[in-house]
Amino acid sequence: MGRLDVARLRRKKRKALRHPIAHGILLVLAATALAPICILLLNSLRSNEAISGGPIGFPSSPVWSNYTSAWDTAGYSVAFRNSLIVSASTVLGVCTFAGLAAYGLARIRVRGSGLVLVYLLIGLTLPAQLFLTPLFIAWVHLHLNNNLFGLIFIYWGIYMPFGTLLLRSFFISLSPEFEEAARVDGCNELQVFRRVVVPMAWPALVSLAVIIAVWSWNEFFFAVTFLTNPNVQTVAVRYYRFLGIYSSNLADISVGGLVVCCVPVTFFILLQRRFVQGLAAGGLKG
Repeated sequence: MGRLDVARLRRKKRKALRHPIAHGILLVLAATALAPICILLLNSLRSNEAISGGPIGFPSSPVWSNYTSAWDTAGYSVAFRNSLIVSASTVLGVCTFAGLAAYGLARIRVRGSGLVLVYLLIGLTLPAQLFLTPLFIAWVHLHLNNNLFGLIFIYWGIYMPFGTLLLRSFFISLSPEFEEAARVDGCNELQVFRRVVVPMAWPALVSLAVIIAVWSWNEFFFAVTFLTNPNVQTVAVRYYRFLGIYSSNLADISVGGLVVCCVPVTFFILLQRRFVQGLAAGGLKG
């Protein structure tokens, strides 16, 4: 017993030593990730002359007019609305269609389901930029360029494989007993999915919604290619245009960068508990 007690004490000391090291590493990583946002926040409250004199520093007197100036000059009111429409529609469409497809792949045993999974994996691994030229030609003929729905439709196709595979792995981990009980009570498959599966899979759906919302809000490549009309451009595209036209005004550029990143950060902070809960519940398990 004495040797066991000594071994336990040694293990406790080792764990105690590991925690400060782990916390120190996490603090360094957090500081590295937050440093650009903090610099943007500080520079957004400084004058353009002060930023030119030193890119890193605290504002001696906050210049709040930078926010109204950058917002009006860049036309963020329209761009902000467009990004909200695109992100919300993308999240709603991916969660709905990917959820239905994932439930079918997880519960219905039919021939060829393995080929469907292979097809989804191929769609997940291939870079979406490979389809840019044929997509652009097709969208021009269908009059879907400079159209928010056209961009939303592309995002559905890009993010659907990931969402389907993510939700399928979660549905497989769910016990089918509640579904069988609902079928005995007279529910059809759609009612089983809506009334039984969706409430149980809510953490996984929230996790998927957070990921898709951040991706669609920050997506730039397809947005800048298919949205050339300023009235339909998203925040990321408007910031790019604003950066090219007003590159000398560093204060307004800082405000613009802060506007682009504030919504995803706020969205993640509000839903971080659900997001972590969905991952811990098996949303990323195979």
